[in-house]
Amino acid sequence: MTLVTLRLVPKTPGKVTFRVKGQNGSYPVALDALPLAARLVFDPATAGTSGQCADALFPGPARPAPTCTTNPKGSTVTCR
Repeated sequence: MTLVTLRLVPKTPGKVTFRVKGQNGSYPVALDALPLAARLVFDPATAGTSGQCADALFPGPARPAPTCTTNPKGSTVTCR
């Protein structure tokens, strides 16, 4: 199961934040496999022509943001 949450940022018109959470599945990711990337498509029918999509690149564990980290067990990857 995957849960996707979208939020409009009131202070920044046109800005959208998103969160993707996978559960009850296997989503193996190792930090040495960085960079991680995410693509969010708002309107699949027109995304290629009207720009209704967003890309996010999380280059690695080093700061500054955006970064990805794992929990101590290595079972969760969090990118911000």
